[in-house]
Amino acid sequence: MIFLILSIGITSIPAFATHPGNPTLTIIKQSLGGDGTFQIQNTNSSGTSLHILNTQFGFASTTPIDIVAGDLQTVTEVSPNGFTLTGQFCEINGTPIPGNSTSFTSSIGDHVLCKFTNEKQNTTLTIIKQSLGGDGTFQIQNTNSSGTQNHFVTTSNGVSQFPQIFDITPGDEQSLSEIVPFGWLLTGQFCSVNGVDIPLNATTFTPLLGDSVLCKFTNVNQFAPAKITIIKNSGDFSDTFDFTIQNSTTIIPASITTTEINSENTGSAGPFFLTPDTYSVSETVPANWNLDNSECKNHGIPITPLSNLILNPADDVLCIFNNTRTDATGEIHGMKLQDGNPLSGVTINMTNNDNTINRETTTDSNGEYWFMDLIPDTYTVSEVLPDFSIQVFPLDNQPHIVPLSLGQIITGIDFQNEFVGPSEIHGTVWEDVDGDEFVDAGEQRFAGKSIILWKLTPPDLQGSFAGFITTNPSGEYGFTDLDSGFYRIQKPSVFGFSLSTPAGNQDQFVELTGNVVNDVNFGFQSVPPGTITGIKFNDLDGNGVQDTGEPGVSSVQICSTPGNTCTFTNFNGNYQLNLPPADYTVYEPFSQPFVTLNLLATTPSQTVTVISNQVTSGVNFGNIVADSPPPEVEIVNERSFTVNGLPTVYYGEDTTYRKNVGPNGFDHCGTDKPVQINLVISFPQSGTTFEQLMTEVDVTNEIWETTFTPFFPAHGIANLKFYVDCPADTLGFPEDISLISGEDEIQFGGSIYVDPSGTVFNQCTDNPVDGATVTLKVNSPPTTDNFVSSESGFLPDINPQITEQDGRYGWVVVPGNYKVTVAKSGFITQDSSTVTIPPAVTDLDIFLTPVDGCVIPLQEQKEGIITELQSELPTGDKKSDKELEKAISHITKSIDDKFWVDDSTLDSKDGHKVFDEEKNAVKSLLKVDAIDVSDTIVQIITIDEQLATDAFDLANTPENQADKKTNKELTKAESELIKGDKKANEGKFDKAIDHYKKSWKHSQKVLNSEQDDDEDD
Repeated sequence: MIFLILSIGITSIPAFATHPGNPTLTIIKQSLGGDGTFQIQNTNSSGTSLHILNTQFGFASTTPIDIVAGDLQTVTEVSPNGFTLTGQFCEINGTPIPGNSTSFTSSIGDHVLCKFTNEKQNTTLTIIKQSLGGDGTFQIQNTNSSGTQNHFVTTSNGVSQFPQIFDITPGDEQSLSEIVPFGWLLTGQFCSVNGVDIPLNATTFTPLLGDSVLCKFTNVNQFAPAKITIIKNSGDFSDTFDFTIQNSTTIIPASITTTEINSENTGSAGPFFLTPDTYSVSETVPANWNLDNSECKNHGIPITPLSNLILNPADDVLCIFNNTRTDATGEIHGMKLQDGNPLSGVTINMTNNDNTINRETTTDSNGEYWFMDLIPDTYTVSEVLPDFSIQVFPLDNQPHIVPLSLGQIITGIDFQNEFVGPSEIHGTVWEDVDGDEFVDAGEQRFAGKSIILWKLTPPDLQGSFAGFITTNPSGEYGFTDLDSGFYRIQKPSVFGFSLSTPAGNQDQFVELTGNVVNDVNFGFQSVPPGTITGIKFNDLDGNGVQDTGEPGVSSVQICSTPGNTCTFTNFNGNYQLNLPPADYTVYEPFSQPFVTLNLLATTPSQTVTVISNQVTSGVNFGNIVADSPPPEVEIVNERSFTVNGLPTVYYGEDTTYRKNVGPNGFDHCGTDKPVQINLVISFPQSGTTFEQLMTEVDVTNEIWETTFTPFFPAHGIANLKFYVDCPADTLGFPEDISLISGEDEIQFGGSIYVDPSGTVFNQCTDNPVDGATVTLKVNSPPTTDNFVSSESGFLPDINPQITEQDGRYGWVVVPGNYKVTVAKSGFITQDSSTVTIPPAVTDLDIFLTPVDGCVIPLQEQKEGIITELQSELPTGDKKSDKELEKAISHITKSIDDKFWVDDSTLDSKDGHKVFDEEKNAVKSLLKVDAIDVSDTIVQIITIDEQLATDAFDLANTPENQADKKTNKELTKAESELIKGDKKANEGKFDKAIDHYKKSWKHSQKVLNSEQDDDEDD
């Protein structure tokens, strides 16, 4: 064993030379937190010896000291004032003595080492500073027996940059105070000793050895404003909430739209910087919401009430409002089945129309799932398919579209899957010499070509990487052990050849369902490609042609379909597409900045035939930067929304332009009033122009307006020019806009007209349906039968849309194949046929059928009976013809409007005559022998029963049941209904009608009594 002995700073009794063979003792001292002088005593049979050690840098040691073998030695420390003994031990020849004992008996040749560790007991003062309303440097004085010490503390973000820590003398009274700088108020001070506050916020104290004292001073900037920040929590749902911050002179509105953060919808407004005063903070609670609770805190301390918040300089108030929906009472339930058996642990997703509600759950052990606490909306419910499975219900991998009304509980939203196992894809890359798209004997195969596989989640066509392989010497490739779903097989490249199969420079797309898909081939021909060139330009005058001085626009994407081949314009706006010979549609996607922030002045897509080795040039696209209409112009249309700041309307509707040219609007013509105003609307895409003189409809306020009938087929951006004839009257102007004079004015603006894709109608009534959810679906991937909700590439960028009273919907879309799905609660969801764009489709009308079928009014049903009976004449039997004519006459009299309030309700005074005519009609029909009229008789009886039942249901209210007199009539009415049904079942139809008439009369007495009571009131 080797000992390294340090002798720095050692002071001890006179050292004795050690003698060979004698045991020795070495004492080591460690002092933590500072240096000091320490006494170590060694007691044995000879008495007690004292060793003095002075630590330097926390360490000291004696030289080895001879001790007597076999003599009990006890080594102890006399701890000095200000230090605490925290550790001690001895070891003999490197082996510690058990229990950290410092008593031992040594043997000849032993080497004993004893170590003592002390920790200095400091008495410290820490000063921290808080400055509200700003930062600064503050002077804190500490007065004690040594005088006054000045400590300067600088704040950053309202708190001390670094804590000020000082050693102070135990037993010496300390007194702290602040010299408050100009512009600041000292609002708080206190000291604490070892975490315990000194009473009465005193800053004078006498510390003891080892005490830790903390003193904090708080200042407020007298010139700092107060602040209020509002936080809104809205639970599971997002919405926009309006707030008001108000004092006696000022109202500050605030609006918060909550968004989902960590499964909680939340948002904030502020901070609002306010002059110190008394304020109130309140929320305007939206419809269908409840304000559960709210509170405000000033620097973390609650303050009340919210209607009387007293704010001082630098106050920082945080107000939190918590709301919940009151209409979140709907539910959607369903089950997950695989091969007919419930399947647990499957993820089910649900989103609402505008994607503000996104929820996820998993099926339980019974395969069931629930979405609870739902607001009225239309929801999309979908599943995450288990591995190697296909969805067999709903068909075509579609989600459920679930319209949910208030409090509705919808069940049966089930998903059924079939386990199909792994799938495979195989194909060949070859030279299709004869262009027949078949791999023929003798045609060259291309080996070593890279084939990349991508798994798709439509409508995304890029997908995620799913595999890579190269073709073998026979040009063949294959992917195995694939999950079900859609895949894209990226086309390879073959130098010197053009892709001919599939046509249109496309990748291959397949849907796998546990099957083996062969012949996913890529054919090439040694035919040079052709080229499409053009320019993207800023069409400053909106005429659809690039004129001198109109610059090209760089970095705009230009695409062709099929194949989805895209490129970007260069710095001059030029682009080039090299494509195999075929027919293509060239277009620019909407979802890029220059296109969405401006509007096309040329056609949105162009069809081009690419010929080998030829360049097709001039396929240009121009955009115009459209200004919003002048602020005093109002565009009035049944349907309007905003796209990039421009009012957007459907061109299939009348549009009124209203212009305020008076002092409260835009004061044209100075203090004079305009003589005339001519509005000229031009459409650059179609080159058509419309103009109309405006009429002054409000002379006092100088309001002018004009209404244009639909511009069909013109659509797209519309340039507005107002030609204002100011006094004196310019002859012939503004009818002839070229005759403008110096005092006259021209004003510009723009709006957009979107071609409506179609209208949603009620199948039963042919009336437009409002409140229907219309979803645009795009064919994705191409060449498959799959359609999914389109996420981009259309204007307006709202999908789905909700129809209004006119039932109309519409999008401008990029080229592709589309379907439209329409859903509304109470109706059967309907899909449109597939449409291909271009050309534009503006008549895709969709008819919704009510879930309960079409309810035909009773009067209309009778008209149908008349028509049916008339079609039977003549029967060939004179007697039967005579009776049929009598029946037709009686039924015709029964539908006279004087007996009816509406098409299903009888007049209370004369309605009984309808039953009389029906009874006579039935009697006549019972005498008809030539044809079978039994179904017609049942129809008549059913209508009469319905008339009586409807009257009874209307009269049978809780109030009428509680009244003795009316309840007696209700009992009679119900009894006659039962008798009528019995007679009808017995085939005694004329008797049945008599009972239905009596039931109706008793119900009318109740209803007439209600009316009399209302008149008395």
